Amino acid sequence: MQRVSPQHQPKGRTVVTIGSFDGVHRGHQALLQAARGLARELSAAMVCITFDPHPLAVLKGPIDGHLLTATDAKLDYLSEYGAEWVQVLPFTAETARVSPLAFLERNVGGMLNAAGVVVGYNFTFGAAGAGTPDTIRQWAAAGNRQVRVVPPVRLADGTAVSSSLIRGMIRHARMEDARAALGHPYAVQGKSVAGDGRGRQLGYPTANVIPATEQCMPPYGVYGGVLALAAGHCPAVANWGVRPTFDGERPVLEVHALNLPADTDLRGTPIRFEFHWHIRAERRFASVEQLVQQITADVDTVRRRFASHPSAP
Repeated sequence: MQRVSPQHQPKGRTVVTIGSFDGVHRGHQALLQAARGLARELSAAMVCITFDPHPLAVLKGPIDGHLLTATDAKLDYLSEYGAEWVQVLPFTAETARVSPLAFLERNVGGMLNAAGVVVGYNFTFGAAGAGTPDTIRQWAAAGNRQVRVVPPVRLADGTAVSSSLIRGMIRHARMEDARAALGHPYAVQGKSVAGDGRGRQLGYPTANVIPATEQCMPPYGVYGGVLALAAGHCPAVANWGVRPTFDGERPVLEVHALNLPADTDLRGTPIRFEFHWHIRAERRFASVEQLVQQITADVDTVRRRFASHPSAP
């Protein structure tokens, strides 16, 4: 995937799809697929326009606990799901005041020479969110451009997939449901930071990540999942919370990899933890010995889960 910049742009015509793409869920993946298809038909380059920061951070203020994907993670997923080019537009108060037609003329028609536009059925844009797919159709007709509006992707029960739906699932620890709606496991990524070494003392060393305040997180608890490293993936158990047995205060995601050597040092290493299952809530134990017994049971539970899912790493 290539990044659009003033010095580096696709040559010739393009097909553009636009959105926040928070989570790059199955609905977003349908947009990318439709844009790739139209680009092939028109012999054009496919470009995805997204924004940083998330528009809500500018329009409504702090968005603590809101984002499914920070920009870096979003770009990783966009590349994985087939975006050929991506343009990350800075979203500012000035951007928010641009009229829908001015946005289309400048950013879609002028800058990218769009021959086609692909958006979702509920897409809004421009000042006060006044732009809609109908706005795009009217603009496109005047320039002989093609427009495709992608209908909702629905779950088995008929519910339309959306970022807000997935946030609700995550906040209720419904990690398997979130995975079904996302099309991939929900994940948190960042550099592993030094902890207090207590996990290693207990026999369960961890890689520790402090999620960004904007990241949507599940309830405090123990989760089974996958630790993704540059060198590969391995099953893991994670505790997300404040470690009440030790009177902790600052929440940390502590990830114990099941198949790495005990002396592996991941400090400073970029990691990603993919949530597969909620195992139990975080709680205070009366003694360290009881805590270790419970951690051992949690590890056994996660190993059994992976054993029953042969496609897992």
